[in-house]
Amino acid sequence: MGQRSGKTVRPFAVASLTALMLGASGAASGHEGASGIVLERMEAMTVMAKSVKTIKAALGNDAGAVRQAAQAIEQRAGVHMTALFPEGEHDGMSEAKPVIWTEWPEFTASAVALADAARSLAAEQTPAAFKALVSACGGCHAKFRAE
Repeated sequence: MGQRSGKTVRPFAVASLTALMLGASGAASGHEGASGIVLERMEAMTVMAKSVKTIKAALGNDAGAVRQAAQAIEQRAGVHMTALFPEGEHDGMSEAKPVIWTEWPEFTASAVALADAARSLAAEQTPAAFKALVSACGGCHAKFRAE
């Protein structure tokens, strides 16, 4: 990663955050038995995790791929993401913590922050913008996703 735009990005920090986000991609095997809105949100999270992998590989090399993957995240974040978490929709297959519904304003703010970070990354395509995106993912997972 190194230095770009005068900001140093620590490879270890980005790698750690990326690993946290990419843990969601393993959820694909856990989709068996999920249905309805829970399955829909699991699939959306899987698309976002794969998009993070694409961005990590393409950043600095393929602006089109970065833009497309960031836009895929933006499309699934924000209002779209919160719509995937209607109150009471927790079928035991989901990794969503009940705190989502008790701290809804914070969860909504996290979903909007993710959409904003993805939009910024699509435009800026810097290591700092990628770090902000992965931090938005990890911050939400730390509070709202069960391990």
